[in-house]
Amino acid sequence: MKRYVPSGKTEEGAQLALIVTVLVTAIAMGGLANLIGQFIRLLLVFPAVMGAMVGLAAVQIALAKKMRTPALVVVTAIVGGLVCFSTDFGIDYWRTRSDIHDQVVLVAADVEAQGLGVPDDEDHARTVDVVLQYWAKGWEVNPLVMAVNLLEEPLSDDTGAFLEPSPDPSALEAFVAHVQGLANQGTTISDVGRDDDGDDIGAIGTYLLWLLDLLIIVGVAGGMTWEQVRQPFCERCKDWFQKDERVVAIAPATAGAAVLGAMQSGNTYGLASAYAPLEPKKPFIAIGIRACKKCSSGQRFVDVCRITIKGGKTKRKSLGKGLVESGKLEDQLQALTDAATKAQEGTA
Repeated sequence: MKRYVPSGKTEEGAQLALIVTVLVTAIAMGGLANLIGQFIRLLLVFPAVMGAMVGLAAVQIALAKKMRTPALVVVTAIVGGLVCFSTDFGIDYWRTRSDIHDQVVLVAADVEAQGLGVPDDEDHARTVDVVLQYWAKGWEVNPLVMAVNLLEEPLSDDTGAFLEPSPDPSALEAFVAHVQGLANQGTTISDVGRDDDGDDIGAIGTYLLWLLDLLIIVGVAGGMTWEQVRQPFCERCKDWFQKDERVVAIAPATAGAAVLGAMQSGNTYGLASAYAPLEPKKPFIAIGIRACKKCSSGQRFVDVCRITIKGGKTKRKSLGKGLVESGKLEDQLQALTDAATKAQEGTA
């Protein structure tokens, strides 16, 4: 048994299809999560679903386009997870700027009506950036603050004190200020059905929650993709191996190393030597055998695994996987069958 290594080949145009599909899915899921999040946001569930949908999109394209490039597909899924998370944040940023902009426009109209000046769109955008910084620092924002920054000139308040305009923040500084403002607002966590307002986890808790969300999204997207795109592929027939497999029980769980060693060595009588009657209701060692969808000859994909059946549920743990020539595998299985038959005859 030799380890299966994907060839790294794909169909023409597969990379572009993968990138476009994953990015579109990521943006759509980020937008949908943000929309639903205006009403309710389920802790851990939302990021898990977002990551799963991005991962599923990557898997579907990878399988359809026969991409034997696990690293490329996984990295694309992880990037898609980042885009999904960023889209959710980006929509919040756009919404906050839009709300502040509406207020700035009203103040600008008042400034113009008083003959103090005629602020333009650039003045509006700069003032929005300044207001975001005020918000992040917890400073009071009033019409005078907006007017001063719209005109970029000092103005006096009712007490005669002058207020100076703030330095122009960069686009990055404005976005960082938005993030800080959101964190300073905190996040309230509550169980469904609770009568109170829930528990506020504060700024640090909010940052940690965002980090957890991000890790879940990229972890689920990358994790489910990694497992799927490493499935065996028949290069001769240009198709994936069957998902259905033939499972052959061999020996009690204590024989795991012996069975795995027999498969790795390729010894015709290795499985027969490892054979032992199974113990009732006890874990056992088996091999799962998968073949190409099209060709009956060639190689088989073998998974040596430990199987536990408890409470009607089957738990499976892989001990080793690889490819085996079909003829050699059939010889091993025939020797195993002969050994099992002799053992049964001996106990009859």
